[in-house]
Amino acid sequence: MSDFADADASSPDDYAFRRYLTAKTTVDDRALHGPTEARLETELADLSAARDRETPVRVLEVGAGVGTTLPRLLARDRLPGRVHYTLLDREAGNVEHARERLRAWGDRADTPVDRAEPDDPADDLRLSHDDGIVTVRFETADAFRFVADRAVDDPAYDLLLAQAFLDLIDLDDDLPRLLSVVADGGLIYAPITFDGETVFEPTPAGLRDEAVLDLYHATMDAPDRPGSSTTGRELLTALPACGCAILSAGASDWLVYPQGGDRPEAVAEGDDASTDKRSADATADQPPQDATELEQGGDERREEPPVPGVTATEIPEVETQRPPTDESHYHADEAYFCHHIVNTVESAVAEVLAGETSVDPTSADLTREDLRTWAETRHRQIDAGDLLYLAHNLDLLARVRR
Repeated sequence: MSDFADADASSPDDYAFRRYLTAKTTVDDRALHGPTEARLETELADLSAARDRETPVRVLEVGAGVGTTLPRLLARDRLPGRVHYTLLDREAGNVEHARERLRAWGDRADTPVDRAEPDDPADDLRLSHDDGIVTVRFETADAFRFVADRAVDDPAYDLLLAQAFLDLIDLDDDLPRLLSVVADGGLIYAPITFDGETVFEPTPAGLRDEAVLDLYHATMDAPDRPGSSTTGRELLTALPACGCAILSAGASDWLVYPQGGDRPEAVAEGDDASTDKRSADATADQPPQDATELEQGGDERREEPPVPGVTATEIPEVETQRPPTDESHYHADEAYFCHHIVNTVESAVAEVLAGETSVDPTSADLTREDLRTWAETRHRQIDAGDLLYLAHNLDLLARVRR
């Protein structure tokens, strides 16, 4: 029997996109390139110091998801004294979740901020901290529609924040449109921008890992969709081509690995302890998700079937074995994060094999059974606390010049 066919896989029954966005918070925390984040703090402080005390630094975050970035910036003391922060996402559910999340965060005693009512009725939230005030406005809109609908006399933004977003757009056409809302001398900060490398280890002999990942990356480079699998490095030339000066850049790799400690034993299906907490938090109203974007984390999505690209009649029922719910091999909710990534890769490649994309399904000599075996092996490795996952990203900070 092969190394990867000796047990059934255990993956979540449901995938919740907002849970994924929350689960990756701790992964992003570790990944962000410290020197680039520190340079952002310095540049924002200089912008703030160059104006009167009552004029805020204006920030626009596109593809903001469930609002995890602003609390991090505040907790790490990266923002200047007075900030007006617009949090934009196309999914109303994400925006509402972000609003509730930030309100609750501002009310907690163990955070660096206190919540108060904003002065302007058009704003939603005001967070005060030792160094000043952050006023937050929540907007539900497509980023490019938001840009197009702005009035001519609307004030420009001092910072465009696009975390895990620019790898989902056409840099030639869309990047200049986004930069049009930034003031001359303002900043663009693009952390966690995917840059072409996905790694799962260990890889048992015979597992078609390279073929799966080659097709996965090919879906990002397909001519009928925007974005690229190597956007991170492409930005190093695309930003200067738009008149921007790069101030700082560096790697921000996602790295998820098993934590130390004893490993839990598998529990038979039906045992009370075998209830899978990874799917317990999933909600039925999650937005559909794009099969090629979760690694980057942007805001384009489509439906992911539980077993992508294959009908239920083609696959027999799988009896799963799951570890106890009160123990985890990974930090925080990062086991769920890894399961979600594996499902994302499987979904994207299944669409290729089904002939539903412009990618040539014969280019990698991969079968549906190869793909299914790959996914089951990776899910099982997560449950056993054996899987290491790495994705190569870049963080970039640039000054915008007209």
